[in-house]
Amino acid sequence: MNRIFTALIAVALLFFSSITSAQPVPNTFQPLAGPELLAPPAGVDLKGLSIAKTPPAIEIHIFPDLPAAPKALWSSWGDGCIAADGKYYTGIGNHLDYDGGKGESRVYVYDPGVKSIKQIVNVRDVVPDERYAGGKIHARIDQGKDGLIYFATYWGKNPEKSSAKTKDAFIGSALLRYDPATSKTELLGPIIEKQGVPTSITDPNRMIWYGYAVYSGDFFAYDLAKRALLYRGGGDDQEGSRNIMLDAKGNAYFGAADGKIMRFDPTTAKVAATKAQLPAATVEAKRKTGSLRASTASGPDGIIFGNTQAGELFSFDPATETVADLGENWPGGQYTAVMALSPDGRYIYYAPGAHGGGSRIGTPIVQYDVKTKQKKVLAFLNASARSSLKYNIGGTYNLKLKADGSQLYITFNGMSIADGPKKLETFGMPSVVIVNIPKEER
Repeated sequence: MNRIFTALIAVALLFFSSITSAQPVPNTFQPLAGPELLAPPAGVDLKGLSIAKTPPAIEIHIFPDLPAAPKALWSSWGDGCIAADGKYYTGIGNHLDYDGGKGESRVYVYDPGVKSIKQIVNVRDVVPDERYAGGKIHARIDQGKDGLIYFATYWGKNPEKSSAKTKDAFIGSALLRYDPATSKTELLGPIIEKQGVPTSITDPNRMIWYGYAVYSGDFFAYDLAKRALLYRGGGDDQEGSRNIMLDAKGNAYFGAADGKIMRFDPTTAKVAATKAQLPAATVEAKRKTGSLRASTASGPDGIIFGNTQAGELFSFDPATETVADLGENWPGGQYTAVMALSPDGRYIYYAPGAHGGGSRIGTPIVQYDVKTKQKKVLAFLNASARSSLKYNIGGTYNLKLKADGSQLYITFNGMSIADGPKKLETFGMPSVVIVNIPKEER
């Protein structure tokens, strides 16, 4: 009898484990490991790339309790931060707003101590007025020197394309701040009325929050301590509205329509053109690919690394106002929205193919060696995730490197393929992915 009972238990465990492995399970630690992570997809061009010899250990945490709604497309669109408490803060939204439905967005925290993600802010609890954009968090989530975490909402559907009633009622993007010590969130109001904020970067020492105003195209600087606008302008000059670089002295840089790099000096509150020019191959007027799309923090030597809309890597030296073209970030160039620089300035990390294109090349994690100018794939995530988790990983707009350079915290867009859809969707079920970089690969 005991043998029969034991056999039945074994069959039951096998059955339930097969169910678990047949579909993604929200907010459970789901590992990826093994040589499959180093196997490139068939037919993918790897010219100029090497592949790591040791695969990293991967953790995947799918966001839990995301309410289903018609046309809701839960997804991540802006960069997060690793705060002073060592936790990773990241945001997602349902891609709705105005005539399309109630725009909702949320902020989550990944705690490496317990290896789980938890919702800490439901934006509509703090900003119930639906005249504020709320369908996305598109700008960065950053921490100031006051210990508070700042972020802004954005629309899912452009209010300019909504009905006249909702268009006229639009207030703008809401600026919020979250206190990790008290778990309280405060609405600071719209940065600029009737304008959305698709990107930002915070100077934590000077407590200045830089961003773009859309529709006007203006670059702006906002004093977080005084809660006052310091500067707004440059709409006729700037191009791209998706990235701002910040140097060690607190100067902010943005791209101009002719490929030039503009500088905002916080000491004078003025904008001037630098001598620097984005890589020439990417400033073709017809393709409009010359805009600045991603950048790293300033390195130990003051150098900032960037990525154009077309996928061209470059380095920018604020001291000499010079740019060096470092070539394509991937064969043919891939749209890449975020980058991270190692603490010693030796390596750049990024995941090419931000808007879902990463899945077609295996969702690679790339390391660029600044010293040797070599690109190396640390892992191809997608084949392993599809086979073991029934989860298709798309791309990312959110990638951070731990202070000791050992782990990447990435929020990926993706979708379950448990039901075997004809098309491999890349939006709808986002996840936090932790990449443990082997010592021998860094």
